[in-house]
Amino acid sequence: MSVDLSDSPLDLFSSLFEFIPGENRSPKENFLTELFSYVLRTSEGARDAWVSFVLGKTVHCEVVEVTTRATERNEENRSVYPDLQIEGTLTGEEPFAIMSEHKWDSPCDHDQLRKYHAIAVRKQAKLCFVGANRRQLAEARKCSPAVDKSFLWEDVFKMFNALENKSEVLKEFLAFMSTQALDPGKPLSIEQMNHFVRGIGFIDSLERTAHILLNEFDWESVPSRYKLNPVVRNRYGRVAVEFATPEWKPTLSIGFLYDLSDYKVQFVDASQGIDLVLRLETSPKDRGNIDNFKKLIAEKLESLKALDAKVLVAGDKGLRNNHSMLILQCSMAPLLEGKTTDHGQAESIRDKFQSWIKVLFDDGELEAVLIKGGLTSGIPKVRMFKPKPPALGNKKR
Repeated sequence: MSVDLSDSPLDLFSSLFEFIPGENRSPKENFLTELFSYVLRTSEGARDAWVSFVLGKTVHCEVVEVTTRATERNEENRSVYPDLQIEGTLTGEEPFAIMSEHKWDSPCDHDQLRKYHAIAVRKQAKLCFVGANRRQLAEARKCSPAVDKSFLWEDVFKMFNALENKSEVLKEFLAFMSTQALDPGKPLSIEQMNHFVRGIGFIDSLERTAHILLNEFDWESVPSRYKLNPVVRNRYGRVAVEFATPEWKPTLSIGFLYDLSDYKVQFVDASQGIDLVLRLETSPKDRGNIDNFKKLIAEKLESLKALDAKVLVAGDKGLRNNHSMLILQCSMAPLLEGKTTDHGQAESIRDKFQSWIKVLFDDGELEAVLIKGGLTSGIPKVRMFKPKPPALGNKKR
């Protein structure tokens, strides 16, 4: 067995340092691709497992070349750069070629896949797609002409994790995938919440679920100015998706409240464990007079309570954190009942948050009140242009 490394250095650090980001590829995806490539180049077991996985039969690679730097020409004779190509021969001198497109935090691109498909057909290669979430996977499978194979990164994790003899590099790659929620994960446990809220792995499970909420679902009722750069963060006693406007005026966060010391509220039912929490927040100096805001929330109060929301508004006795304009809470445990997968739990949690957000934002009144009160961060500024006066010609004498 021989490995051709002429096109890409074996040293991982050099590989990452020299990598030039390509079109439609985020730094995270570049990083993940280079790590994946490094594992395939340095671990014979992982390499055989990946090729077998894509080809759908158990094989052994005799000669192989792995590269993330291949320049191909599309039908318009323009350069394109597939994320990863692996070519070589199997036992018995059977040739093979695999091209793969990788996604993590960017959407599936049908035009990109069609270009790669044309190249794959010309090279007699298999084209596969690897995505981080089911929304990306569904989009890849809609593409016509279709990719040959489509997977989630968690499928890749399971395939590698099933190997009996793992190289140290492969073990580190699997650990990295776990920390980035690219593994199958484990469903949240009500027992964890009730008996050991700060237990080992519990916060990791919350973070994984928050990443699923951010990456796998559309939040169509969240106004666009909050969706410029949403992120998952663990702070203030919560693990949450933060839909932050650029100046935090205001910010909407949705997630899991596990520590009350910063929010200064009470759990809805401490015997049920932690709470789901939605918070609309800003600096106290920016919120000004919020009487109109409180009046509007009072009008929506019954609709929110009908959706199992405990509602606290700035000035309420039970809300002592002065950065909070509004907090909605409900016990998390009932939403997990009967859900046996992390994705099923995330869907149930998403539905609850989505129902609250619709009540708050769908009629447009809340945004109008916030903007009128000066919370205008992220609103495009309209520039006023004065028409130019007509040019003065030479007067006739």
